[in-house]
Amino acid sequence: PGVVGVILSGFIFSFFLQEDILTGREDFQRLSFFLVLLTAGFEISLADLRPYILIFATVPAALEIFGITVYAHCTMRFTIIEGLITATTLFGLGDGLVIPKMGEFGKQFTGHPVPRLVFMWAPLEASFALTTFGILAGLSDAKNSGSVSPGALVLSNLLRIAATLAVGALVG
Repeated sequence: PGVVGVILSGFIFSFFLQEDILTGREDFQRLSFFLVLLTAGFEISLADLRPYILIFATVPAALEIFGITVYAHCTMRFTIIEGLITATTLFGLGDGLVIPKMGEFGKQFTGHPVPRLVFMWAPLEASFALTTFGILAGLSDAKNSGSVSPGALVLSNLLRIAATLAVGALVG
């Protein structure tokens, strides 16, 4: 399978990586995070977006994040931010398994509304997860935040999200 090839090539090439590439690891991670979020955003069509689809995509994900956070905080003694970051990395995204099955379902039952709902839900859930993770990672990164208040960080993130939504709506 392709995953095994990726793992093996990563293992093999890890012996040949130069030290300067390893120092740029954080930048590579930020770039890959941005590209994954961009890809998920391109899969969302504003013409098909309805309020109930937004609820289907965010409420179960938010409840799962909440449950994992409570468990991490109460049983593992994580801080709330640590629990939230853990939750955003652990909660299940349905892209890999659900999308191919919905493609098969859509071919078998043409005209059925469920595949279109799932095709809208999956990128919204991925965008929600990645955006939440990005905000929480920014809030928890004390070494780079300096003396900025948490309120200013939250406000700047909200403005960034609003600007992103506006530009995305203009682009289409």
